[in-house]
Amino acid sequence: MRRAVSLVKRKKWLFIAVFFLLILLWSLGISMKAAFFITALTLTAALSTYYRVYMKFTLGFETVTLATVLTTVVYGPFVGIAVGLVSSFAAEFIPQLIDPSSFFWILSYIPAALAVAFLHSLGVPLFWLGMAATLIQNAIAEPIRLFSGDTLLRGMGVFSVTGSFISNLILFGVVAQPLLSLML
Repeated sequence: MRRAVSLVKRKKWLFIAVFFLLILLWSLGISMKAAFFITALTLTAALSTYYRVYMKFTLGFETVTLATVLTTVVYGPFVGIAVGLVSSFAAEFIPQLIDPSSFFWILSYIPAALAVAFLHSLGVPLFWLGMAATLIQNAIAEPIRLFSGDTLLRGMGVFSVTGSFISNLILFGVVAQPLLSLML
């Protein structure tokens, strides 16, 4: 109990921000269940690249794509875009490792969410929605690294694209459908 109180005292700004975000979403007419999932997915996605603090490069693992796709499917493209933008910005900002592709990576979630919404309206299965979003995100964000003259940046780009596809294959193959069932 003492550790929980200590954690709340140290991270009170985070708890206060989450509380106000939940209240804001609820006041906008979003159900408490939806507000919970939007907030939880956004926070999880924002923290999914925290490993970069210790590694100083990306392995391509992130849950921003998963959060964007799921919120787009369940709550629509505008919520999906908002979740994608907020969580990708935070995922770059929190580990303080902004690189040349950060701007493109953050903005890549706008067309990814729009494409997911369109493909979902055509009845495309969730797994393929996730892989399409991964392809779009990588096609927009990674060329700046992949085609740079710097060997280190090209290597980071290859790691990022490869890791992104592998991790999203697993996330959308195993985690996405059960999570979607909970959200509905």
